[in-house]
Amino acid sequence: MPSYDFNTILSFSDFECLVRDLLQKHLKIHLECFTEGRDGGIDLRCSTYGKNSIIIQAKRYKDFKSLMNELKKEVSKVRKLNPQKYIIATSVGLTPGNKEEIQQLFCPYIRKTDDILGKNDLNNFLGKYPDIEKGFPKLWLTSTAVLDRIVNASVVNQSTFEWSQIQEEIETYVVNDSLNKATHILKENGYVIISGIPGIGKTTLARFLVYSTLGNDNEYEFVYMSDLEDGLRLFSNEKKQIFLYDDFLGSNGFVPEGYNYDSRLISFIKAVKRSNNKRFILTTREYILKDAQRYYEKIKNNNFDLVKCTLELGDYTEIIRARILYNHIAKENLPNEYIRELLKFRAYRRIINHPNFNPRIIEAFIHGGVWKHVSYQNFINEFSAFFNKPYSVWESAFDKLNDGEKLALCLLSMLPSVVRLSDWRRAYIYLCEDMKVTYMNEHEWIAALKKMEGCFLKILQHNLVGIHNPSILDFLVDYLNNHLEILESLIKGAIFTEQLHISSSFKDPDIVSNARIQTTLKESFIRLSSSPQSCSHGYTDDKNKYYGTFSMGGFLLELRKHNPVLFSQTPGLYEKYISIEMFEDETLFFSTKIEIAKHIDWQYVNDLYQSDIFDILENESKSVDDYVEYIQVLKKWNVVDLRPESQFVQSLEARIESEMEQLTTVSDVEQFEDSLQSISDEIDITDFSDALWELRSSVLQDEPEYDRDEFGATYAQEKDDAAIIDSMFTSLLAQ
Repeated sequence: MPSYDFNTILSFSDFECLVRDLLQKHLKIHLECFTEGRDGGIDLRCSTYGKNSIIIQAKRYKDFKSLMNELKKEVSKVRKLNPQKYIIATSVGLTPGNKEEIQQLFCPYIRKTDDILGKNDLNNFLGKYPDIEKGFPKLWLTSTAVLDRIVNASVVNQSTFEWSQIQEEIETYVVNDSLNKATHILKENGYVIISGIPGIGKTTLARFLVYSTLGNDNEYEFVYMSDLEDGLRLFSNEKKQIFLYDDFLGSNGFVPEGYNYDSRLISFIKAVKRSNNKRFILTTREYILKDAQRYYEKIKNNNFDLVKCTLELGDYTEIIRARILYNHIAKENLPNEYIRELLKFRAYRRIINHPNFNPRIIEAFIHGGVWKHVSYQNFINEFSAFFNKPYSVWESAFDKLNDGEKLALCLLSMLPSVVRLSDWRRAYIYLCEDMKVTYMNEHEWIAALKKMEGCFLKILQHNLVGIHNPSILDFLVDYLNNHLEILESLIKGAIFTEQLHISSSFKDPDIVSNARIQTTLKESFIRLSSSPQSCSHGYTDDKNKYYGTFSMGGFLLELRKHNPVLFSQTPGLYEKYISIEMFEDETLFFSTKIEIAKHIDWQYVNDLYQSDIFDILENESKSVDDYVEYIQVLKKWNVVDLRPESQFVQSLEARIESEMEQLTTVSDVEQFEDSLQSISDEIDITDFSDALWELRSSVLQDEPEYDRDEFGATYAQEKDDAAIIDSMFTSLLAQ
C-alpha cells in the first residue's frame, strides 16, 4: 500500500480531484464538482437518487486539530443541505477515536465511520486503483520507491545540470494529451521529436518523459546531449540509456552543423531504433525544423512526421490551461491581495482563455518575479497585456537594471548556454576596459548576480551560470537587433571565440550582413586567431568542443559555420589561416581535417599543395565512415587513382573487411551499410551486400532482446470543468 503524505505533495485543488476520482471509482457513481460559495458546504455531489443524495467534502489539513476547527464551521451548512449521506475525506491521519468524534459532530448524516476517510484510507484506495495513482504524477513520481530508483539512476556528462531543471519543473507540470501522444511514439519507435512554437512546453514535456522513464526503471542511464557528439561518444550497446537532445537544430534559429551532420544524426537514430534498451527525445521549434528539412537532404527524406509530437495551443484545453496557471501561482505563494484580484469576477478566465496563452509567459511573469513590480490593483491588466507583447515581460524588468547590469546580461547572451561565472566575469571586465567604461567591482558584481538570479539568470552547481529561459534570450537578441552599437561593442570586445558566433541568434539578413558588424567581426577574428580561447563548459574535461582539442582548425570551422557571411564577403580570409601544421596536428580528429580541407578555395592558397595534404591524410588512422567525405574531397583534388583496381580502393576494401569482423549488433551493421552505400555512390567498390546479409543474420541471433517498458497512462478527460476551475482558484485563498 502506498504511504503518501498528501499535504506535502498535493495542492488543495489536486487533493479534491484525487478524492473525486477515487470515490467515483470506489462507489461507481458520477460526482459533480462545485466551487465554494455557490452551494455552501458542497465540494462533490451525487444526485443520482435525488437532490443532494450524497455530499462529499475534501479537507486538506496538516493535523486533526485544524481539521476539527474547520469541520465545526461546516455543521450548519450540512444541516441546511440535509443530504441522505455525508462523506468526509481528509489528508489527516485519523485514529478510531478521531473518526468517532467526527461522526458524532455530523450525526445523523454520517451513518458509519466508514464514511470518514483519513490518510490511510485514501492510500489504501490508491493501492486498489493504481490507474488513479498513475493519473496523478505528483504522487507516484514523488513516492519513496520512485525517488529511490531515480536517485540511483546514472546521470552522466553535463546531465546533472539538466537533471536539476527536470526536478524543479515536475512541480508545475500538468498532464495532458501530448504526454500520451509522445509516450506512444517513444514506445513504438524508440525516439520522438517534440516540436512547436516557442514557449509552448516542448522542453517541459521532454523533461517529464525523462523523469517518468527513470521513475519506472532506474537501470536507465540519463545522457543530456549538448551536441550530437555527446550521444555518439556515450552510446553503449550494453546499457539502458535515455538521451535528451534539446534544440537539436539550434535554439533561436537554424544553424547548419558540421561534418556530415544529417547522416550521423540519422545513423544515431537508427542505432536507437534497433536497440530496444534505448530512448531518444529531441526537441525543436517547428520553424527551425522546416528550415533544416530544406537544408539537409536526409532530414527532408526521413519521414519525421511519423515520430513528431507537435505541441499546438489547441492541445491545451481550458482545464489544462487552468491547471498550468494554478500550479504556477500556487507554487509562488502570491499574497492574498493578488489572489483576490485573480478571483474578482473570475479574472483568471481572462488569462486562461487569452488567444496568446503561453506557459512560458506565465512562468516568466510569476516565477520570474515580474508580478512583484506590479501593484495588485493592476495585476490582472498587466498580466493579460504581457500575452499580447511577450517581450514586455522582460522589458520592464530589464529597464530597472543599471547600465552595468544590462551590459553584463547582453554579454551573457553572446556566450554558450552554460558558462563558468569566472569566465563571464573575465569577459565582462575585458569588455568594459575595451569600451572604456567603469566595470562593477566585486561587491557590486555579487549584488548584481543576486538581483538578476531567478529572473534573468540561473546559477547552477559548480559556479555555472546561464540565461534563465529561452524567452529571455529571444528578448535580448531582439534588444541587440535594435541596438547595433551595443552588438558591435560586444563583438569588438570579445575574448572568447563563442562571442563571434552571431548567426546562431541573429537571423535578420540586414543584421548579419551589416557592413559595420562584419568589419568588427573580421577585426576580432584576426585578433583572436593568434590564440583562440573557448568558454564552452566541458571543453577542458572530455567534451572536445572543437572537434578535437582547441586549435586554429577547430576555431576556423566553428566560425565558418556560425558566420558564413564573413567568409563569403572576404574571399581568401579562410585560406589565409590554412597551414600544413593543421593536418599534421595529431590532436585533431580525421573528420575535422577533412571538413577543413573541403572548404578550401585553392585559388587563394600559396605554398600549400593538395598532394602534400593527401600524403599526411593517407597515413592517418581512419574508419570506413571517414571515407565518405574523404573520397568526395579526393575526387575534387584528383590526386589519387580511384578506379576499382587501384591501390587506394584495394586498401579501402581491406579495411572494410577488417571492420566488418568487429561488428557485433544489427545497428552497427545497418550503420556500416549506410556508409558503404555512400561510398559506392562516389566510386566503384566490391558489392558486400551478401556478406553483410549473412553478418546481420548472425548478430541478430546473438543480440539480446529487450522489451520496451511501459510508462505513461491514459488520462480521462475531466468533467464539470467550469466548477473544477472555479473551485481550484478559490482554494488559493485557503493555502
